[in-house]
Amino acid sequence: MLERPVWDRYRQAHRLNFLRRTSATAADIDPDERFPAPRYWAIHTLAHLLIREMSMSSGYGSASLSERIFAWPGTDDSAPAAGLLITTTASDSEGTLGGLVELARPEKLERVMVNALRRGERCSSDPICSHRAPRGKEDFLHGAACHFCLFVSETSCERTNRFLDRRMVLGLFVDDEVSTPGLLSPLIGTAG
Repeated sequence: MLERPVWDRYRQAHRLNFLRRTSATAADIDPDERFPAPRYWAIHTLAHLLIREMSMSSGYGSASLSERIFAWPGTDDSAPAAGLLITTTASDSEGTLGGLVELARPEKLERVMVNALRRGERCSSDPICSHRAPRGKEDFLHGAACHFCLFVSETSCERTNRFLDRRMVLGLFVDDEVSTPGLLSPLIGTAG
């Protein structure tokens, strides 16, 4: 488990959000059982960075791309997972076999990944975005993420733009209260 002050704020926001639901089953479920682990946040954030980059490089609009996240801790019944799939929602042969598949070739994928990470370091809403975390009664379920840097169409995202934080993937320069390890910072030489 990620032992950072901001992680407890996310957990509290998730509990508050969950308890505000009006369904009868919400009272019978422990919100912590439904709270995604840091592994999910990091992979989900990377998927959004890649969707945004791939839409610029493949000719598809970001609303034409969708994600599937495979990120869970290991259990007695299953091995841990950390992966993602980005697909196109276009139903024609160009959509399934076009520029998106070409970007997955190893000689191109590295460049797409590095470019996505580099673009993710900057947000026109920084430093506000890079320092964002839930406070008090706020129950939003994202950190350093907004429409300028990370959000995609809700039809493209399996979690409607929740459980995202650029700090999980990138070494953004922020105060200790909201810092998280930038897991992929070494790929682009970011110190943080």
